[in-house]
Amino acid sequence: MIQEVERDFHEWIDTLTIATSGDTPVITCTACGTVLGLLQENWRATAPCRHPTPQELGPHLRFDDRFRFDQFVCPGCARSLWLDVQKVDKEPTNDFSLAQHQDKLSL
Repeated sequence: MIQEVERDFHEWIDTLTIATSGDTPVITCTACGTVLGLLQENWRATAPCRHPTPQELGPHLRFDDRFRFDQFVCPGCARSLWLDVQKVDKEPTNDFSLAQHQDKLSL
């Protein structure tokens, strides 16, 4: 597993940053810098996931049993990274995948 990030080059959202470790693009937590995985992989696969109830998210939110909430948190600082609404029988979303043409990535 990659441990040391050399530089950040794009804050993807306010909780996730695309950075590099050597020549390898990685996803990190913006708050603490914990590496969540390679850019070509799904960062959600390495982040802890909890399933808050609709009641935890607000009094006016109503969902039926076909859906669930997936809240991904940073394993380094416990910051909430992302909240998804998914059908119960679906795998977590994959936002993007980078092909193996990493040498053409301009930093």
